[in-house]
Amino acid sequence: GKKDLIGTLQVQPIKNLFVGFFGWHGDYIYDGKEYSKNRYAFGLKYDNKGWTLRGEWGHGQSNLGKADAWYVIGGMPVNDWWKVAAEYQCYRLHKSWSNSHNMYSLISNFQLHKNLMFQIQYNYNNKRSLGDDANYNEIWGEFYFRF
Repeated sequence: GKKDLIGTLQVQPIKNLFVGFFGWHGDYIYDGKEYSKNRYAFGLKYDNKGWTLRGEWGHGQSNLGKADAWYVIGGMPVNDWWKVAAEYQCYRLHKSWSNSHNMYSLISNFQLHKNLMFQIQYNYNNKRSLGDDANYNEIWGEFYFRF
């Protein structure tokens, strides 16, 4: 059988800054037919004393065509147990703006104990493929308990 080739390379050129590359070349079977898929991504991450800046850009190609996506997020501590962040995400099917899904987020993390965290996130979505219903709002919540 065929095997997928998947790899990641990450370097740290200066303290707290990571730059990475990810690649995936492989095949998959859908509805009895074999298709190839190729994906790659570049990213960077900087974390220092609760301050965060991250971004990533990716490209994919399969029988569905080409697509790309990216995100950028920046976060800062308010105090020892509370952190806020803002994020922008975009996914473009067929690398087309008319098929793009853009999401703008405000995020608040509360670390109440080393094993207990709560996150609330507001998202404003612009999903252009939906036409007149392209814009909508969401609120997400997450509870994390480690034991």
